[in-house]
Amino acid sequence: SCTLIPSLSHADTIFSEGFEGAFPGSWYVGNTNSNTVAKWGDNNVKAATGSWSAFCADNGNNGRSTYDNNLNTYMQRRDISLSNYSTATLTFKYWMNTEAGYDFFVVDVRSQSLVWKVHLKISGNQSASGWQTRTLNLNEYAGQSGLRINFDFFSDVNVVPPGQAGVWVDDVVLTATPAPAPAADVSITSISPNPVARGSSITIGYRVQNTGSVSHAFGIGCDVNQGGTLIVRPNPIPTTPSIAPGTATTGSFTVTIPPNGFSGQYDAIVAAWSGAPGSSTRLDIDTRGFDVTYVAPSSYPWVNNSTPYGLKDDLATAQYDGIPRSSPDYRYYYARRGVLESNDQTVSQVSLGYTNLTVPPLQSPTVFYLENELFLMRTQSGLLGDAYPEGCFRSGGEFLSWTSTYLQARRTWYWQPNSLQIASINVGDVWNYHLFRRLHVDPARPIKDVAGTPLDLSTRKLIILVHGWNPDENINPYGSEDRSGAWPRLSSRVQNWLRDNGLSGWQVVEYNWAADAATGPSYAENPARADSFPTQNGTEAAEVAHLHGQFLGEYLKNNCSSLEKVQFIAHSAGTWCARTAGAYLLNNTQVKVQITLLDPYIPKEGGAQSALSSAIVSKLSDLSDSGRQPQMLENYFSYWDDVVVVVPVAPTGTRQTFSWPVSNPQHQLDNYYTYNTYSSHSGPVKFYADSIPPQDEETLSRLSQLNPWDWRQAGWFVSEP
Repeated sequence: SCTLIPSLSHADTIFSEGFEGAFPGSWYVGNTNSNTVAKWGDNNVKAATGSWSAFCADNGNNGRSTYDNNLNTYMQRRDISLSNYSTATLTFKYWMNTEAGYDFFVVDVRSQSLVWKVHLKISGNQSASGWQTRTLNLNEYAGQSGLRINFDFFSDVNVVPPGQAGVWVDDVVLTATPAPAPAADVSITSISPNPVARGSSITIGYRVQNTGSVSHAFGIGCDVNQGGTLIVRPNPIPTTPSIAPGTATTGSFTVTIPPNGFSGQYDAIVAAWSGAPGSSTRLDIDTRGFDVTYVAPSSYPWVNNSTPYGLKDDLATAQYDGIPRSSPDYRYYYARRGVLESNDQTVSQVSLGYTNLTVPPLQSPTVFYLENELFLMRTQSGLLGDAYPEGCFRSGGEFLSWTSTYLQARRTWYWQPNSLQIASINVGDVWNYHLFRRLHVDPARPIKDVAGTPLDLSTRKLIILVHGWNPDENINPYGSEDRSGAWPRLSSRVQNWLRDNGLSGWQVVEYNWAADAATGPSYAENPARADSFPTQNGTEAAEVAHLHGQFLGEYLKNNCSSLEKVQFIAHSAGTWCARTAGAYLLNNTQVKVQITLLDPYIPKEGGAQSALSSAIVSKLSDLSDSGRQPQMLENYFSYWDDVVVVVPVAPTGTRQTFSWPVSNPQHQLDNYYTYNTYSSHSGPVKFYADSIPPQDEETLSRLSQLNPWDWRQAGWFVSEP
């Protein structure tokens, strides 16, 4: 048989003092009796070990061997910490000869709560015993800090024993046994519900067991992370009830998942701490994953918090390959929400370029710009080529808020060229990210004429100019930025003609939708798309122009109740703004409508997978639901074009005729064999400006190229007010 001997916990030395070095060192000494000056000091008359000890009545003579009457001296050790200890022992050696019953040697201790307690008080002649060892139990101070230990000597007014008299102290040692370290096992017992929708709450249940040897109260903390980023940290539990060894307790945290977070896998983390979470020792941790889902909101935080615009889309049922425009599967559905800036797929980071163009003035790419102009969405797909942005608005798409904790931690700015870099979204994920610019359709922003006068109840007659696609990102397509110079000249000649003919009742509006018309350059932006050279960007502009037409028609009806007549003069993709605004007025008011199209862009006939077709424009002459027809329809277009390259080409999307009655003029300004001044995308705008009197010889020379038809039977000559 054998006997098991339990191991003894080691003791730490908190401090030790043999008085062999400089004195007082770490001690504080003094005499509280003003009648005497002696106090504790180092002394070489006696020593338990070495050559020196501490003597209760030092008067500057290290060889002194007696004491004075009226002493009240102390030798004090301060700022002693016994935190994290379970026992403490003070050991020292002393030699004593005092007047019995009147002169005393005292050892006392001040606790953490500033309360003094005497642990030793003795007097008398013990010289016959020589040096003695005394051990004091200070267990009651275990776990405390800020302690003080005093060695005191008190003498009365008379009688000092003959010979060597007083108290000598040597070999002072304070030791302490470390407290048993707390130990715990924590586990997550439940997460409910799982999965949970963004913006909803979950309950995270946990169990903590005391696996240590002494009872302990633990702190419990909880984090919710995604991809290593802290998303939510609920208030911790500072302390549990005291848990006995081998027993356990349970609890839970309720956490709300931010509505602006990402969907995907999240991690719940619960930790047990020795004390307050975050400021003590972490003892154990458990992690469990759960899923956060995205539920498409009923409204989005842009464009009036509603569908693309509050007005019902009169082309919602128009189809391409059997897919109506109102369907999220429609190729250009996304254009009804915003302008696609760029898209990218997660690898190690996402790089998304964007322009600065906004409704004036041009702004720098600051945080303000980002928050107010751009929004981010993502779709899930294995290949970027399959990640068509219209998928953003299907059930598999997801809107991402710039205030997302996860996104804030990862976005960086690049100024040249302007781009948004999002680093390390999720390692190995297959999300595709799409950066959009918000549409600038705001009923609260007044529309003004060229003189700065808002359109209102006094407005009676209007000529509204509508520019087209804005691949050059011009702030004002009617100004000097127009490299062709066609629009500034047309606007100026219309205003001058009205003035010269005394038609002061007419107002001219340069409808500026430049920010939303800047859908990308006239070259291949995304070769992964079948219709992206440059059809994609032009078609996006046409789709957005249709939305602006909805807005413009409603605006005129609501704000210009005295309106009698309006002529829309529209170019390129702006055709769809004029077409839709005109159709709305014809169907909902008695306003006389004239629509002049200059090199109109028809996406479907240009090869785009779009429902915006010649057939829809043709229906302008027969709006059966209202019984009203436009006062006049005009169409002027060029056979040749220069949108894509310097060398003229012949695109099919801008050389269409429509099924209108013959009384509505439609003219091709050139043909395959006759390339002339008007053989460009801006050529019809130049022609219409040239057709406004008066014409100088140079203008007449250009117009004479239009044989075999007579330009005097077209343009301003047939459409003037």
